[in-house]
Amino acid sequence: TGVLTTTAATVFNGGFAAGGVGTFADGSASDPSITNTGDIHTGFFFPANDTIGFAEGGAEAMRINSNGSLLIGGTTQFGNNGGLNIETTSAGTNPVLLTLSNQGTTDNTGVFLTFRGKNDANQQHDIGYINCRFDDTADGGEDSSLRFSTSIAGTIDERMRINDSGNVRINNTDAGNSRLKIQFDGGGEEGINLQSTHSGAGNMLRFFNSAAESVGVVSTNNTNTTYATSSDYRLK
Repeated sequence: TGVLTTTAATVFNGGFAAGGVGTFADGSASDPSITNTGDIHTGFFFPANDTIGFAEGGAEAMRINSNGSLLIGGTTQFGNNGGLNIETTSAGTNPVLLTLSNQGTTDNTGVFLTFRGKNDANQQHDIGYINCRFDDTADGGEDSSLRFSTSIAGTIDERMRINDSGNVRINNTDAGNSRLKIQFDGGGEEGINLQSTHSGAGNMLRFFNSAAESVGVVSTNNTNTTYATSSDYRLK
């Protein structure tokens, strides 16, 4: 019982049990204050007040700062509200910083990125999903889709997906060949709105052929709409 104080390295081969608080020096990334025998450059250190650092091989790999943010690969917090920050310095390349993996091998296996929040009754609710799904896991098939879901009246439904062909579906899951298909209630909704903030004339929609040549355009002068094509026929 009492206080054990040591200013040098102390080894307890039979283990050490403390009934109170253990206090350690701050240490550093190259010389962490809590480490293990045989690998003294890997362990924990305390780089600032209310901050825990994790060292590997004498270099900082990760820290939890005073805001509760988890910083990996750097010491800069991006944003003020905590969370996960993954940082790299790799000019001219695109390294993988975060991987979400499901090792299942049956069709429709995937992973969800879930967003949660509280309502004004202090109740937790899921409010949105991003789901990447392995639709066809067959060797040589390997088709996937990316699906986006939002909440309305407390119910989450899929609103948009990008399928394995890169086709976009909004409020439908049609497997046809159209690049974009939007399904909506024409009685109370509008499919697409194009609004120009320019007060003069401008092109709203342009069409190109396979040679990347312009073959038609829909333009407006802020009052009237013009349909121009490369043929002798015009919309009347």
